[in-house]
Amino acid sequence: MFNAEAIRQIIRISLQPLTASRHPLYSPAAEEILIMIAAHESGFGRDLQQIGGGPALGLYQVEMRTLYDNYNNFLDARKQLARQIEDISGANGPSAKQLQYNPIYSTIHARLKLYRSPGALPDAGDTAAMASYCKQHYNSPGGSATVDKYLYDYFRLVEAA
Repeated sequence: MFNAEAIRQIIRISLQPLTASRHPLYSPAAEEILIMIAAHESGFGRDLQQIGGGPALGLYQVEMRTLYDNYNNFLDARKQLARQIEDISGANGPSAKQLQYNPIYSTIHARLKLYRSPGALPDAGDTAAMASYCKQHYNSPGGSATVDKYLYDYFRLVEAA
């Protein structure tokens, strides 16, 4: 299990090198929303596989179908970005093992899911808007997560740091 500061460092080393690309992935808003997702989805890395045996893996509980979608419908058309991601993460192509155990790889793919979602990320300081965005665009409107649970997990783990 990580703490908030360790996850912030992982986010920064994963995404800051990609900000000079045509697809800038790092921002303070991206950092904060990924902190919220990691807090809610895995308890900051306590659970690297979905509880109950579901398909979600890693720090952000990304599913393999999301990973394949990132590659097939985004990265395949952006070879330079794909190579940069490979260089930063040390992983080549879709991999369940990398998604589950490589926090840099999972950070990048969680961020790509958000990057490809409609609408801009909420401001980093607007936790209520971040939680709503997570529920709508990261979890799903029909999923079991709630806005209140995203907020609870975020404050519980971030304030514990």
